[in-house]
Amino acid sequence: MNSARRIALTAALLGGCDAHKQPRDPTLAEDIAWKGVGASAPSTQPPSAREALSLDWETVSETARARARNEKRRMLVWIHADWSVASKKLARDVWSDPNVERMLAPLVRLQLDVSDSSADSEGKTAEFAVDSVPAVLILDETGRELSRLTAGIDAAKILAAVRSTEHRR
Repeated sequence: MNSARRIALTAALLGGCDAHKQPRDPTLAEDIAWKGVGASAPSTQPPSAREALSLDWETVSETARARARNEKRRMLVWIHADWSVASKKLARDVWSDPNVERMLAPLVRLQLDVSDSSADSEGKTAEFAVDSVPAVLILDETGRELSRLTAGIDAAKILAAVRSTEHRR
């Protein structure tokens, strides 16, 4: 069983999955779509979630890694899935937090969608050795992992992780 399927099955068993709901929520793609990323339909999100538009996210790992290396910046990696309730909560509540936005401004930000069970999703989870979503990793400019968050991720944990990695480069 590939890791994307294993993640989906684990989430369903633990009650963290809403993929079983029918019909599929048509605004779901907008829950995690940001400036230059994802769906281009007009937003129906509440204003607090739309504020996250000020954060630019890379969607290609190689591009983000090259930027981090060339600009000598840390990189934040967010691995998420549209069927994950916790991923939607991060999109709605954490990334739009003004304190989080300020703290993440100096970092290269990469978001990877592993919603389907394709080989592409399998590669994304394997690249970062992720077996649950959401996952947030902080890497140094060389790609070395400095911090990993996988459970109960909230703004305070993101802020603490970013602060704790400031001088570990």
